[in-house]
Amino acid sequence: MRVYITTPIYYPNDKPHIGSLYTVVLADFLTKLSKIMGYEAYMLTGLDEHGYKIYRSAKELGKSPLEFVDEMQKYFRESWERFQVDYFRFIRTSDKQHEDVVKYAIEMLYEKGYIYKGKYAGHYCVKCEAFYPTSKLIKEDNKYLCPIHNKEVEFLDEETYYLKISEFKDWIKSFIISNKSFITPKGYRNEAISYINELGDLSIARPRERVPWAVEVPFDKDFTVYVWIDALLNYLSAIGWPDDTYKDFWPATHIIGKDILKFHTVVWPILLKMLDMEPPRRVIVHGFWTVKGLKIGKSVKDVIDITKLYVDSLDNVDAYRYYLMRNAPIEKDSELSLDGVYRVYNDELADIIGNGFRRVTTLAMKKSVVRGRVDPEVLEKIRNIIKDLNGVYSKFLPSQYVILTLKVFKQLNEYLQEKQPWKNRDENILYNALFIAKIGLTMLYPILPETSKKAMNIIGTPLKPLKYVFLEESFYVRESPILFPKIRD
Repeated sequence: MRVYITTPIYYPNDKPHIGSLYTVVLADFLTKLSKIMGYEAYMLTGLDEHGYKIYRSAKELGKSPLEFVDEMQKYFRESWERFQVDYFRFIRTSDKQHEDVVKYAIEMLYEKGYIYKGKYAGHYCVKCEAFYPTSKLIKEDNKYLCPIHNKEVEFLDEETYYLKISEFKDWIKSFIISNKSFITPKGYRNEAISYINELGDLSIARPRERVPWAVEVPFDKDFTVYVWIDALLNYLSAIGWPDDTYKDFWPATHIIGKDILKFHTVVWPILLKMLDMEPPRRVIVHGFWTVKGLKIGKSVKDVIDITKLYVDSLDNVDAYRYYLMRNAPIEKDSELSLDGVYRVYNDELADIIGNGFRRVTTLAMKKSVVRGRVDPEVLEKIRNIIKDLNGVYSKFLPSQYVILTLKVFKQLNEYLQEKQPWKNRDENILYNALFIAKIGLTMLYPILPETSKKAMNIIGTPLKPLKYVFLEESFYVRESPILFPKIRD
């Protein structure tokens, strides 16, 4: 089975922050977990490069929008690479191939009668690139503020083109209610339904004179396509739509932050239905990382710039990847604590995982090759630990997955303490300890891919899907460095 996993595409108006890193690492985690579960998995990420926000940022620096995004994209690519993220494509909405897909889709919707011209007057948040009804805004000192960015919104009155999404209110409501697994966690399902109750037609075009840096509306050159419609279509353009090759990947599993729930769970499925396509397989929604109670984002100035977060050390990358998965805010927000990053690294990665691996390899390398048979009691204990793995995968519970992985390494330490192979010369004890380590390292791969592969190489066994890991094999053990040197803050 092929699994197609996507992140949102990011505005490159500033460098990436730890909030966007979190979503990307979550998607990378799910992609790699899918692979060790035996699936063929592909991950898409990229940049949302059009819109007034980008145009304004470039203008302030005296650059053209294309020059600006060409410079900014490297920070995202370098950051994702540094944090060991693998993707099959990094899409940019300024790519001609993507722009052609957007024009094709808009023309198709127009010909099908789903688009009409009208006027729009309302409150607009530049940072969100979205209009808000007054009921959703924060009123403060006779000003209306964006509920996401807490910044004053603008009032705009202009001509536009509308998409007739209100015609599909009953359909999308029925779809969400009848497809229980479409939105994960289930707590966000009611929030999505609440958007449907007040759903009106969507303004999908902007006057070119106000937003010139965008895809041209194919049937009216005085307008450009609304950046959100442009952005959503990246999930199709990246896999070759409208050519039939897209069918090798679709439907997708989207991983998003809760702030873009409406567009991905309501607007996007409707848009796909208009285009005669099936909806996404699943939308996984997560909460925010916060600092002092504020959402981490580019508008909060004391957030963590991830280009400054890491040093030239794998240890810090491991520390942050592990912490983000260990404390993943899926159903609710979570406060980011740098003390917590170092604490879980030292207490769990260094003291439990690293210590157990170091103990067994130090003993085993004296024999070079370790052969034996798996003890049925050891096998039963490991199977009992990971028996819930399928449920953790299907429900997408990254924190629970980390706990299961940690339990395997705790079992390794308990086994070593009980059998004391430094006293008992029975080679089969070492073999079983290495067998437990192999299971743990395989499970560690989605969390810490580079360290997992390095450690697997030390014990002479390649990474493989979990269903093959239980097969018996010899271990060719080499000297091991300390996997997780203690971090001193």
